[in-house]
Amino acid sequence: MTKLIRCRASLSEVATTFDAEPVSRLEWRSEIWPGEEVLVVTLEQGHRRLDAMRWNLPAGAFRAGDGLGHRGTVYSRDLASMSSTLVAPQLLLRCLIVIEAFAYPDGRAGARTRAWGGLWDEPLAAWAGLCAPEPESGCAGLLVPSNPLIGEVSPHMPFLLPAREWQAWLEGASPAWDLGPAFTDSAWYLERTGETWSTGAVIDD
Repeated sequence: MTKLIRCRASLSEVATTFDAEPVSRLEWRSEIWPGEEVLVVTLEQGHRRLDAMRWNLPAGAFRAGDGLGHRGTVYSRDLASMSSTLVAPQLLLRCLIVIEAFAYPDGRAGARTRAWGGLWDEPLAAWAGLCAPEPESGCAGLLVPSNPLIGEVSPHMPFLLPAREWQAWLEGASPAWDLGPAFTDSAWYLERTGETWSTGAVIDD
């Protein structure tokens, strides 16, 4: 499952890319772990809103014992109430989680490094997500089976949407039961680095 994402853009760059109005001066880290703040785009009265939200759905959003170890991600099956680990998926709001890239641990145990994945031609990408309304706000990104490239480091990957599908996702028009790759395999990159998984420090040769 995805546990590390990156977003190094400025607020103005994100707002322009997603045609969304920031609710205030937002703050977030360039590298984000579950439980930390991420930028999300939601739809409010027909207008896109840009906000910061905790990357983790509230524990109460999950059935007892389910999902509590990975509240920052959900699977397509979780959008169907009959087989979901979520208590009431239909009550969660659609959102777009703003990311530049996502990382998975690579290499042997005890010496894991970061392998960053993303889209060649999308400096900022939209990760299809679900968020809980206030007061217990939080969000989770949707995972789908990996393509062959990302599959070298993980069996699942974030479901990133092209700009033409952002509005449909936010409005709930996209069929949640029939999600598949939105980009061709050639659109993706996988960068294996010498950054240690936990800290990002570069390992000396």
